[in-house]
Amino acid sequence: MKNLKLHILLLFLPLFFVSHLKAQTEPGGVFLLIAPGARAGGMGEAQVALANDAYAAYWNPAGLAFTDGQEIAAMHMNWLPGLADDIAYDFLAYRRSLGAHGALGFHGIYLSLGEVVHTGPSGPEPLDKFTSYMWSTGVSYARNLSSNLSIGLTVKYFQQFLAPARVLEEETVDAVSGNIALDIGLFKQQMWSDRVAVGLTLSNLGSAITFFDSDRADPAPTRFRTGVKVAVLRSDQVTLDLAYDASKILALRDASGGALPISQALLEGWIGNTGESLWDELLHNFGGELRIFQSLALRAGGVYQESGALHLESGAPIPTLGVGLRYKGLGGDFGYILGNKNHPLANTMRFSMNIQF
Repeated sequence: MKNLKLHILLLFLPLFFVSHLKAQTEPGGVFLLIAPGARAGGMGEAQVALANDAYAAYWNPAGLAFTDGQEIAAMHMNWLPGLADDIAYDFLAYRRSLGAHGALGFHGIYLSLGEVVHTGPSGPEPLDKFTSYMWSTGVSYARNLSSNLSIGLTVKYFQQFLAPARVLEEETVDAVSGNIALDIGLFKQQMWSDRVAVGLTLSNLGSAITFFDSDRADPAPTRFRTGVKVAVLRSDQVTLDLAYDASKILALRDASGGALPISQALLEGWIGNTGESLWDELLHNFGGELRIFQSLALRAGGVYQESGALHLESGAPIPTLGVGLRYKGLGGDFGYILGNKNHPLANTMRFSMNIQF
C-alpha cells in the first residue's frame, strides 16, 4: 500500500536505474524500457543481436525474419521488489513465420503499480483507493533483405493511467495518456564470419507524451541500441554464445522543460546535457548462454553504467544469472538480478515460458 506521492515517484524509478538522467533528458513512458524475458534477464539483457524467438518483437523485430514456425511466449515478474511487493509486470508475445513473405509478431505489456491509498494533507487517514497501470500492444513485421540481412518494424500503442481526477488537485480529468510509437530494427547474420551476428534498433520513436496539456509534455523514451553476438562454440552436444549490447536514451527537453521534437532529439541526444561523457552515459549489457544438448541452458551476464551508478559498490557490473529448459517445443526460463543490499533492483526474478509449434 502506498500513498499517492510515493506511488507516482515509483513510476519514474525504473528509468532512474536505466540511466542517471537530468531534467533536460528525462523522458516519459519509462515502463517501455523494462526488459522482458527471463532468458534476457539471465544474460544481462544483451539481446539485440540474439533476437531469435518471440521476444524479438520487443528486442529487435528484424530478428523475426530468421525464425520458423510459430511460437507463444509469456513472462511474469515482480518489479522493484526492494521497494514494493505489488508492482507486477507481465509480457505476452506471439510470432509466426510467413516463409518467403517474412514474419509477423504481436506482443503486449501490462504493468500494474498496485493499489494506491490516497490520503489528505491533514493526516494519514485514507480518503480513496485506486489502481494505477500502464499497458502497451504492438504489431511487428520483418522481412529478409538478403540471405543474411533483415529489417523489422513494430507499431505500438501504449497508455498510462496514473490517477483519477477525483484525487488530483486542480485537475478535472484523469491523469491518463495514450501514444503511438515505432521500433525499427536491423539484423545481420554472418557479419565478418558465420559465427558473428550484429543488430541495431531505434525504439519508441514517437511524439511527446501528454497527460494534461502540451506545456507539460514528456519526450518519448526513444532509445538507440546496438549489439553483437559471437558463437564461440558450436557442436551437436554443446553451444556457447556471447553477447554484448550498448544503448543510449535519445530524449531531450528545451530550456522551459518541454519536450523537443523527435527529429531534434535524434540529432542532439548523442551529446546530451548531463555533463558526462558519451561512454559513461552508455548502458552496457553483456552475457553468455551455454546450451547442453539444446535442452539445458545456463546463463550469466552483467549490467553496467557509470553515470547512472548502475554497478556494485565495488564498481563491478551488476551480475545476472539464469537457467532454461527445453523439451519438444516447450520451454521454461528463470532469470535473476543480484545487486547491492537494499537496491530496488536486487533480487528481481523473471519467469517465462515458450511454446513452439
